[in-house]
Amino acid sequence: MDKMRNATHAGSWYIDNPTSLEKQLGGFTYASDPPIEGKRFIISPHAGYMYSGSTATQAFQRINFENRKRVFILGPSHHVFTRKCLVSQAEACITPFGNLTVDREVCQDIIEQNDNCFNEMSLTADEEEHSIEMQFPLLAYHLQKQGCLDRVKIVPIMVGALSSEAIQTAANILCNYIVDEKNVFIVSSDFCHWGRRFGYTMYLNETNDLEDAIISFRRRGSIENPKIYESISALDHMGMKIISTKSSREFGKYIRLTHNTICGRYPIQLILKSMELAQVSNQFEFIAYAQSNRARNVSDSSVSYAAAIA
Repeated sequence: MDKMRNATHAGSWYIDNPTSLEKQLGGFTYASDPPIEGKRFIISPHAGYMYSGSTATQAFQRINFENRKRVFILGPSHHVFTRKCLVSQAEACITPFGNLTVDREVCQDIIEQNDNCFNEMSLTADEEEHSIEMQFPLLAYHLQKQGCLDRVKIVPIMVGALSSEAIQTAANILCNYIVDEKNVFIVSSDFCHWGRRFGYTMYLNETNDLEDAIISFRRRGSIENPKIYESISALDHMGMKIISTKSSREFGKYIRLTHNTICGRYPIQLILKSMELAQVSNQFEFIAYAQSNRARNVSDSSVSYAAAIA
């Protein structure tokens, strides 16, 4: 019997009824934003769809999947600490719209190329993690709409807390798949997690210079000008601008200086380094940004969601 990855977050993080879920995702879709030829990289949030579904959909609907053969999905780990990249051992992943077939041959090939950097993920760890699963129904919905759900395979990879050396090693392998234009890459990440419950209450004055911006960080009990949600947006957009330059090194520097709580920072660094090595012309363009709450004081909390395509 095939090893199936269950849809463990269906019915809680997203609707488990296919008809209702299709209606919800359809409501997020903009008819004026059709797929753009040549786009095959996505950065997508992974919160519950009621919070981030609209933002994520704006990226998915810009991708033409009809001539693609597989989709790599890179997400961070929220429950298991690892210094490696862990590849799914499932043969298929269940979604309300049907199963997504895992490309077992590619999964095994990646591990065999460097088992010090890539390893197999346990099914338990796989099913506990939401960052990758939250991309599955979105992907299945758009594959189904484009008539290729049964043909396109997936390669789910949990990206751990990688050293710069590990990022380089993993990128040396992934870049070989990036040069194949039939492959699509989805990076799962939310952006700033702000508030005392996240242990992150930094305040950033408006500036265009990264070094000066870090000097202007302040911890305050009350912030009136600019408002906290404006400070969060400025901080996120600074990171988004760096991501758009495709510089893994500069993005790593930004994270070290700001400590911005971007949960998918390692997958983002990995895809940027892989794109650099593959020498692809694609550059990320951020097309949507939202916050779960407009934080105005330190007792508030907020999570940011951003979507990009390349």
